[in-house]
Amino acid sequence: MGAVSPRFDEVCVVCTRENRGDASDVDKHLALYVYSTLPGLAPEKPIDWDQLNERPLSTRGGLPLVGVGKVLLDSMKFAEVRRSVRHGQTPSDAACKAVLKWNDSCAAQLAAGIRACAKPVRVWWAAADLELAAFPWETLAARIFSLDRVAIVRGAPPEVVLPRVPVKEKPRLALIYDPATAPARLIAALEKVSGPQLVKVEGSSPRENLQKAVEQGVEMVHLVARATVSLAHEGMLALPQSAVGRPKITAFGLGVYSLFRPLLSASLRKWLVRVLEIDLEGELCSVVQLSDLLRGKRLTVLGISPTDIPQDQTWVTGLLPSTYRSYCALGMSGAPLPTIVAPLGPIAKEETFWPAFYENIASSLSVENALTSAAGPSGLPVAVFLRHRLRRQFMKEEQAPRVDPTAAAAQIAAADQWLGAIKAVAAVYGDHGGDLFAQVVQKVQDKRNDLRQDLTPYVTPEEASE
Repeated sequence: MGAVSPRFDEVCVVCTRENRGDASDVDKHLALYVYSTLPGLAPEKPIDWDQLNERPLSTRGGLPLVGVGKVLLDSMKFAEVRRSVRHGQTPSDAACKAVLKWNDSCAAQLAAGIRACAKPVRVWWAAADLELAAFPWETLAARIFSLDRVAIVRGAPPEVVLPRVPVKEKPRLALIYDPATAPARLIAALEKVSGPQLVKVEGSSPRENLQKAVEQGVEMVHLVARATVSLAHEGMLALPQSAVGRPKITAFGLGVYSLFRPLLSASLRKWLVRVLEIDLEGELCSVVQLSDLLRGKRLTVLGISPTDIPQDQTWVTGLLPSTYRSYCALGMSGAPLPTIVAPLGPIAKEETFWPAFYENIASSLSVENALTSAAGPSGLPVAVFLRHRLRRQFMKEEQAPRVDPTAAAAQIAAADQWLGAIKAVAAVYGDHGGDLFAQVVQKVQDKRNDLRQDLTPYVTPEEASE
């Protein structure tokens, strides 16, 4: 495993804010660092490093930095489009096109170069902060590009190639939800999908069901869950520990509790929290916990959608309330996670979108192709936080693989981390481990090299299909 040479066109755009005093209260300066090997994006003149607020990375995932564009963000249009999407409405074309103002040749050349590319293009979009990242950029991209040729994914291209997961017939899908709060029409529609193999998991709570699903080796999970953002901007999922005898949460119950909470005694608050089922602190699953649970497992695609609880209700835990913002914070995490597909706002007819999405994954074996087919050209507010570099995330294989690719990849990552730590210690204190320790290091290196050799078929792009 290592940096991959893409066999298809890729562009990575890292968006950061610029602290400049000459902008108005409405217009905010943004810098776009463009990484690509596309000839059409080569700058007309060298980058003027003295004009940049910070020194960016020279490469990302093997893609060189080719230009730095400057754009103006219209804060009022930005808020207007975000508000429309959060309320389940379609923003106007005029508002979408007015969010960004291309005020230099590099930024304009980026958009023109992507449109002119003859082959399909994957655009990695990485924003520097949560406010920018949580914006539905996919909705804007639908107004600028043809989404049947341009795939917008979140994050930066990884340096290490995650392997494709072999499946004998079709990927398996597990549904994880709390019957008390999950949308009934969505669950009924997902239970009828025929493309992926539906796996039923029986447990006492959504968290236990998720654990059982990954232990069974399912490749896809659709999780219906609330989420929140900590004050450190960490996305956290609300996964109840138990689903026995809990009442359905209502907007009225949440509203009454939020209104009178300051006036209640500690014992009464504790009792009401238990009755109203809003003890989120005991249910929250952090990024670290989720990563530890999924590390080395076959789970490749994690789809997340909200519960039936109204999203405009302020939760009572002292944490930030937006579920959609939370999904974005979770997807932005640098922790080892599967590819996450999550909405950034309410999806009209989600009971149609999600089944179509999973049906298309089963046929195309590609998350990007599945999203394009299920969402259509309209640009639904659905983000793909891609962790995989290859075009397809699955491959069909009749015989059982010699090694489990996902487990092998996790072992290689752990070996790299251990060897890196040993090298750092030796650089400071010298190599005093002796022959026995040197033999241990050599065995770890040999094992890592053997695993890399076994993974070759799963990390090599297929010329015809990648």
